[in-house]
Amino acid sequence: MRAALALAWLLAAATCGCGSDDDATDAGGPPPDALPRDWLEVGTGYDRFVPYTEPATGELIAGPQGGFHIWTSLRARNPATTMSPLVEITYERVRDGAVVSYPFRVRVSFDRVPGTDLQEIYGLRAEALSPEDVLDEDVIVRARVETRDGAFAIAEQRVHVIREVAPPPGFDGGSGP
Repeated sequence: MRAALALAWLLAAATCGCGSDDDATDAGGPPPDALPRDWLEVGTGYDRFVPYTEPATGELIAGPQGGFHIWTSLRARNPATTMSPLVEITYERVRDGAVVSYPFRVRVSFDRVPGTDLQEIYGLRAEALSPEDVLDEDVIVRARVETRDGAFAIAEQRVHVIREVAPPPGFDGGSGP
């Protein structure tokens, strides 16, 4: 009897007037946990944030373990929400919408930019499935950052992928494809 009563309470609680996640979107607004659109920016750079300039090009880098990637950096506003967020990066080929990278997910903290409300992280790299999938192609570098309290931001950058011009000074990450 107690088990049946407990189950009834659980069902009642689960079905009470709790709105769906789509309520805000149906009303024309962003999802309830979405951060402002300008909260996150995708850049490049292995040792600092470097904003892309249009038209954006990204070098395909040969990593030391045989994979290929595009150096990715992120800049976020609002330092209070960048403590150990979950960062996801993917590459999507523009011509056919195919995801052309392995899953990249890491929980990592951003570094504060002194004298600003910005924080940055750099040296991130999703690995391309193969160099042929991205070389001389336009890809969308997509970043999703989710804070520990569930708020998230998504930023994208369209990049034309070229061969590595030269490895960074002092970097022993291999040569280009």
